[in-house]
Amino acid sequence: MQGRRIRNKGCKWKRVGAAMLCMGLGMIFASGCGKTNEPETTAYTTENIPDADVTETDLPASVTDGETEISPTTADGTETQEEVPTETVVETEEAVLGELPESYTIEIDGQVLQFPMTYREMCEAGFDYLGKSNSKVPANTYVLSDYFRCNENNYICYIMNFDIGEHPLSACYVVGIFFDDGSITNTASEILLPGGITYGLAGISEIETVYGMPDRTGTTDAGNPVYYYEQDSYSVVTLTFDGETELLTDVDMKHFIIPDDFEESEFGEIEPDIIYTYNRPSQLSGSLFDYTLSYDGACYTLPAPVSEFVENGWTINREESEEIIPGGSFGLLYLEKDGVEFHANVRNYSNDAVKIDYCYITSLNAGPSCDTDMELAGEIRIGMEEAALEEVLLTFDGLQYEKEEDGDEIIYRIEDPDDMTCGYTIVVTGGVITEIDAANEPSVNDYREEKGMEDYE
Repeated sequence: MQGRRIRNKGCKWKRVGAAMLCMGLGMIFASGCGKTNEPETTAYTTENIPDADVTETDLPASVTDGETEISPTTADGTETQEEVPTETVVETEEAVLGELPESYTIEIDGQVLQFPMTYREMCEAGFDYLGKSNSKVPANTYVLSDYFRCNENNYICYIMNFDIGEHPLSACYVVGIFFDDGSITNTASEILLPGGITYGLAGISEIETVYGMPDRTGTTDAGNPVYYYEQDSYSVVTLTFDGETELLTDVDMKHFIIPDDFEESEFGEIEPDIIYTYNRPSQLSGSLFDYTLSYDGACYTLPAPVSEFVENGWTINREESEEIIPGGSFGLLYLEKDGVEFHANVRNYSNDAVKIDYCYITSLNAGPSCDTDMELAGEIRIGMEEAALEEVLLTFDGLQYEKEEDGDEIIYRIEDPDDMTCGYTIVVTGGVITEIDAANEPSVNDYREEKGMEDYE
């Protein structure tokens, strides 16, 4: 199957069953502002926390390594937003077992699978899904499935939602497969890899003869050899061998490529219900970790809807800002007011793709490059003397923070005890506060649960 390449947008998280597996250190979005006649650009990473009901399974690093939120791109590198149709019924040519790993084909008990393929095609090939086929998969995200069973053998698959809104697992694509000698219990089954390699009989020498030397090699914690045949980080066939017999034991095949039969879905113009759950604060509270603050003279609680800033006189720079944000994903927003341009990272806390107008600002900055004011609980604000800051910090019961010197600056880092990626950074220069960063970016599920909205199933 032909298709279009995709690439990852940044550091992500994924969830396998009830456990959250870290794909990399999540980063707090940077934010800032400046004069509109001196536009700034900020490099930023995104963090996604997809949540789908899949069984927690002991998997090798080849399965759990990788990112989950993926931004489709065309051949010229332009980002696209693609859809998994609600009914993925398409006419396809019969798959044929390829000769080399990059065909991303495998034959299992007479049925040739070619990735990516639809969930329906997988089931029609004789695989019964043991999980919940109506489990929701967030936008631009893959999850590890529960078991697909065929002839008493169990297979774990990569399930990908290429769309800008969430979809049930049954409307997504199967983009890869994993199995090992522990999940293949029916010795009568025949599994053929590309080139006619027979699983259970083939060893390193035969693999090298048919496929050639791998693109790279490695070893497991137990010292077992691992061969990687890869086109890029999202199109990889990983083969693991027994360290003593050199027989092939584990197969991990993934091919995250957008199928040609894929059509783009439309986004909603209607304001999502989650926006109506925001409670506008009238004043600052006595706690830092409810993230109530004053910005440019108006009170907000982070995360705060973009619409709140617009109502307080900020306007969206449409040329610089992203337009549509996939469900549960992130975007970059530029706001302007009285000759000042402020750029911030936003998150869509609804399940479907929406205009950036309906997203939430998750971090704010005030400082030398930002001609605006910020005040936190305890009257911590730009221009406050360091001695007064330390006195105020002592009034917060149990508050812990780090203090470090960086040249002429003294930096105070206040981490949220419940989430190390959230909190405040306060910079002191010349004995007074010159910059404040505030960030609160709860996961989609946590925020929706807090607001009484339905969670991902």
